Amino acid sequence: FMVGMSLEAERIVYFILMALASYWVLPAFGQLLAFVSPNIGAAVGVGSLLLTLFTLTMGFLLSPTDIPPWYIWLYWINPLRYMLQGFVVSEIGGKDPEVDDILASSFSWNYDQRWWYCYVVVIMFGVGSFISIILATRISWLKR
Repeated sequence: FMVGMSLEAERIVYFILMALASYWVLPAFGQLLAFVSPNIGAAVGVGSLLLTLFTLTMGFLLSPTDIPPWYIWLYWINPLRYMLQGFVVSEIGGKDPEVDDILASSFSWNYDQRWWYCYVVVIMFGVGSFISIILATRISWLKR
């Protein structure tokens, strides 16, 4: 918080919770890819492609209205989207109505939905971890 972040208790707690959820969901995503892929090269290739697509469709570089219709599903399942929106609206939203209007009009982000973003990231972690456990116990790439 030495870089000028808000010192309000709710915003600090939100930042810590969202940071922890972010640190959980991305490794869970990597484990899911590792369990699904037959080798390291395939996992790295698919992971790189998905992270590139997630970065493009998280709503910052391209607004949701500019994302082609056949890629909009990536916007809705994108964990990076919920992380970015949660961090941004928590830190700069809710203080100035003009900033809230800019966030709403430019990005369709809402300060009142900040806890929803955190819930979604935690749910994505849970679902990803559950699927990873199921795949780890059911899929074997060993040749016998």
